[in-house]
Amino acid sequence: MLIPLPILDYLTRGGWVLWIVFGLTSVMLTLLSERFTYLAWHWKKRHRKIITLWRTRTDRSSWRARKVRETLLAREQAVMEAGFPVIKGLIAICPLTGLLGTVSGMITLFERMGYHGLTVGPMLLESLSRITLPTLAGILVTIVGVYAYTWCLRLAERRQHRLADALTLSDPAASLRSANAG
Repeated sequence: MLIPLPILDYLTRGGWVLWIVFGLTSVMLTLLSERFTYLAWHWKKRHRKIITLWRTRTDRSSWRARKVRETLLAREQAVMEAGFPVIKGLIAICPLTGLLGTVSGMITLFERMGYHGLTVGPMLLESLSRITLPTLAGILVTIVGVYAYTWCLRLAERRQHRLADALTLSDPAASLRSANAG
């Protein structure tokens, strides 16, 4: 029967690099949860204000109105995608940090082999865990991060398209035809 190791024991066995991976993971998950919270609940209030601001405009067909619409959409896109570049950077750094753990674990292993030879089994096993655990953790965090990042990015895009659809432009020719008909 396999007994799961406590997290602290797991981090200790992985060496100092695993602590760095754990810190990067904490920051990345915090940013992802903040973006998810915004995209799941808080965006509605902000979008209602933007839609109300747009609908109170009398001119929704001129070149200037189009530029105002583009500005509103660009600002909202910047707000919705805030933090995404940092999250993307953290996702890219995690596997590299895990590989750093592999290198430092290998250096430790060869160092111990140089001092003690192959006679000390537990020390070699400890070095092997310092080789594999950071790499596996870095890859696992990257896979989870990519899925969560992609999901949040697609959610932001859907919200952005919904806002763009709500900010409709008026057809100036239609308003002229209705004025001439009446």
